[in-house]
Amino acid sequence: MCRRLMLAVLLTAVSILLLALPASCDRPAGEEEPGALEEASRRILLKELDHPFGPVRHLPASLLARAGDKRGIEELGKLLKITALDVNQWTVRTIGRLGLTEYVPDIIELTRSKNQSLREAACSSLGKLGGDAAIQRLTELMQSPDRARAAVAALALARLRPKLAEAHLLKRMRQQHPKIPRLGVAQALLRYVGSREAEEYVDQILETTQQPWTKMQCAIALCYVPERRQESLKTLVKMYPDLSAGERASFMVHLGQVPGHDTLTPLIVLGATDKDAGVRAATARTLGRRPERMERIIKALIQLLGDEDPLVRALAAESLGLQGSRRELRHLKGLLDDKRHRRVVLQAAGAILNIIKRTRAEQPDEQP
Repeated sequence: MCRRLMLAVLLTAVSILLLALPASCDRPAGEEEPGALEEASRRILLKELDHPFGPVRHLPASLLARAGDKRGIEELGKLLKITALDVNQWTVRTIGRLGLTEYVPDIIELTRSKNQSLREAACSSLGKLGGDAAIQRLTELMQSPDRARAAVAALALARLRPKLAEAHLLKRMRQQHPKIPRLGVAQALLRYVGSREAEEYVDQILETTQQPWTKMQCAIALCYVPERRQESLKTLVKMYPDLSAGERASFMVHLGQVPGHDTLTPLIVLGATDKDAGVRAATARTLGRRPERMERIIKALIQLLGDEDPLVRALAAESLGLQGSRRELRHLKGLLDDKRHRRVVLQAAGAILNIIKRTRAEQPDEQP
């Protein structure tokens, strides 16, 4: 009788203890408690913002800004004022990619820079940021007597107002000019406008050129024509082995911009397993920018997290932050302990913050 009583008391005590455990103990296997990870990741990135050298601060500032952190966004504004040209260009492009519209006036001012590369970066950024002021400035630049400068503005404007830029782009495609990439103009017309004349122009080049690089660019351009996508993808896959490593990396970047699930197979099957680290790195970054969030993309990125090359691992971490869910936090957590490769640690920390921010927005009632 005494033993039964003691057993009953013991079971009651165990039940009380189990009920008192925090809710996080019920988290599914494989998921990490995000609170501590979030704090540790933010500390890693904030520490880097104290570095006196601007180029060093750019990456952590970009990663914090992507996660919506106010200090990261403010730091990008400070970096815009640095006279170092490389930092200016990186920052301008980052602001456009992240959609930080509060910096539109600053980017507009940079379109007046004496440096051509910086002007082009500013125009490209305005094409991503949008808004009335950006459209007005790009429209003004499109009327410039400098044909190369006008073409850059028209290419950026095509993202925002395709019909407004169409006539100008067609005009530039028809004219010979050493500083205007006519094939690039044709590709923009196919991507944003759907121009039949641009399609015919690309076909003419494809029939006459013997250069693998030019053939690849033509085939990618034709991927934007829905009824020709399958045919063009077969052409690209067939010519892939004959391309140089640099051309294969460019192939992955450009193909990654083409919509449609059918373009994913070449990216994952060819790019993620390529023998060249530069190609795998380009593939890792490209997969993060795909609009689809699919399990096969997640699996490819997790595989690339174990790559022997640190740049591949870093870019795979960045992309996993854009594509993954809280289930993937455990894969990223391990990268925070890398003592040899600063970029891997920073990209992993940024990815962790980005996943937590996005899932919190998607599930506002869920407490971390």
